[in-house]
Amino acid sequence: MIAARLSNTLLLPDPLRSAGAPAPLSIFTARPAPSPIANPGPAAEPRRHSAEFLLQRGLTLAAMALEEAAIDTLREALALRPELAEAWSALARVLRVIGDRPGAAAAAAKAEALNSATPCGVPTPRGLPQGKRDQAERKLRETLTLAAPRPAEIVLNEHLLHKPDDVAALRILAQIKRQDRKVKVAENLLNRAIDLAPDYIGARCDLVDLLIDRMKAAPALKHIDFLLSQSPKDDVSLRLRASALAIIGEDQAAIEIYETMIKTRVIKDPNLWLNYALRLHYTGRQKDCVRAFRKCIELQPTRGEAYWGIANLKYETLTQDDVDTILHHLAHSPMTQTDHFHLHYTLGFAFEKAGDFERSFRHYSAGAAVRSAELAETGEPYNADDRTRRVENTKALMSAAFFTARLGAGHPSAAPIFVLGMPRSGSTLVEQILSSHSAIEGTQELPEIVHIALELGAGQADSPRFLQTISELSATELTELGQRYLENTAPYRKTDRPFFIDKMPFNWVNTGLIHLMFPNAKIIDTRREPMSCCFSVYKQMIARGAEFAYDLGDLGRFYNDYVDLMAHFDAVLPGRVHRVVYEQMVDDTENEIRRLLDYCGVPFEESCLRFWETKRSVATPSSQQVRKPIFRDALEQWRNYEPWLGPLKAALGVP
Repeated sequence: MIAARLSNTLLLPDPLRSAGAPAPLSIFTARPAPSPIANPGPAAEPRRHSAEFLLQRGLTLAAMALEEAAIDTLREALALRPELAEAWSALARVLRVIGDRPGAAAAAAKAEALNSATPCGVPTPRGLPQGKRDQAERKLRETLTLAAPRPAEIVLNEHLLHKPDDVAALRILAQIKRQDRKVKVAENLLNRAIDLAPDYIGARCDLVDLLIDRMKAAPALKHIDFLLSQSPKDDVSLRLRASALAIIGEDQAAIEIYETMIKTRVIKDPNLWLNYALRLHYTGRQKDCVRAFRKCIELQPTRGEAYWGIANLKYETLTQDDVDTILHHLAHSPMTQTDHFHLHYTLGFAFEKAGDFERSFRHYSAGAAVRSAELAETGEPYNADDRTRRVENTKALMSAAFFTARLGAGHPSAAPIFVLGMPRSGSTLVEQILSSHSAIEGTQELPEIVHIALELGAGQADSPRFLQTISELSATELTELGQRYLENTAPYRKTDRPFFIDKMPFNWVNTGLIHLMFPNAKIIDTRREPMSCCFSVYKQMIARGAEFAYDLGDLGRFYNDYVDLMAHFDAVLPGRVHRVVYEQMVDDTENEIRRLLDYCGVPFEESCLRFWETKRSVATPSSQQVRKPIFRDALEQWRNYEPWLGPLKAALGVP
């Protein structure tokens, strides 16, 4: 596994191995070019290392995602000091990563036994004072520049073999890994740096930013609290706190931070005004929201996200001056790809409102093309064949017999209510209806199932690795995953209501995992007529996880895969999933709501019929619609664009 990941680019020097021991992997047999940072010395006389040093090296190798090398090094440390509890704990963690659960359990048991008998551990290396650390980091960056054309990543890897507690090297390597989209490795490296040097502010800020980007708000807030304890009025830390609070639905608290900063400082950063505007949007403060978007545009005239934010309010009309200004910027102003495609989508919306559907589609299509090109450049092009193959693999594994063999497994809690399906299918409406019930709490699109799936799939959800791991999970492990889910979603909950909603649409790919983790939880699939749903997705711009949405053919195939997989679960788990069809909810609202509440096991309440009166933050594109009674306007909007939707109709099989 490590050989495939490294593609023979990293060659570890001989001192990694114990004297006379065979190389743990074939890629370790060659000798690297001398590092400009650290030279291992003559290979003929490999230096003997202490168990403590080998432990530190093993921990660093594990953070670098060099699992097999980490295992060998930790075992070497334990050969010297079998009583080293921290090494057993580290070995258990790494064995768990590579899927050796029996080995991990044995190592964890050994660590637990040693910890109970010998409370003293290995002291963490002491860090440098902040000033000297900054100086060391600058010097290290200069050295990496001088090492060119050798890749900085390789130089840092070699350096960390000899100085596994060099926190500056760990931070810089984490930055490189994040640029390469290896975010889990980057997170591990930054955690390692902070374990070694808790006062390393730069590494901690990097980690907070990464955690927020991965929607891990609860751990981010712990680090932010530390940063604010060191500097209570630091603007960066305050803004990070606002972002983390927004993730867990504390929009009002985030707004208060932004408003305090705006009142006490001259804020000329368009990003702050943009984030402030979004929070105002989600809490329903439309006039204040528009003013904040306008301030963002004043500070950065080509900021497409601000123009799109105004358009996305649905009921706020863009002015003709806005349209003329955007057309001018697209023709004459330099801008990022992100601004480029946001501005095209804004014009698509504006011309749709004006009834000029041909011109509207031209801009929606241009924006989608820009977004597709951007995804291709960042290494995330969508592959429709791969998605279909994953669905087929999931169906092949998760048969009726597969689920029957696992009866009784999983966490007993019935608290979560999973609302899933295609985006733009009415899921926010269903969430708002359920949240209007006295026994059900609305949260938001929670990322925890996605995080668990990615972890089980070693970074790729519903991959062959993921399915293999799922097939091997024991009843105890499924229960533990359920418990972890409940603990990690607790920060999103604000009430003591017995049930709460997880409205992550893309969890449809994880329906089988959800059932295994929570056999008593409710699963609701929101369904909308395919042309209506898909075109609404195409012209909306979904923030995350919608790489399929920028090509009409791919979009239709994605919808087909979704319907295919959900039909499979209907067949192998009859009655397990409750389906809400958007058109039926519009036509027969009360009866559909009664069916929905009955499935959830709660009594009917009149408040659910007046769902638009429920006051809560709604962080989705439908946040304004669900504050009004149900309307039929969106059911046939796609027909205005029918002349240009041939690829979508062909993919869906629509005549």
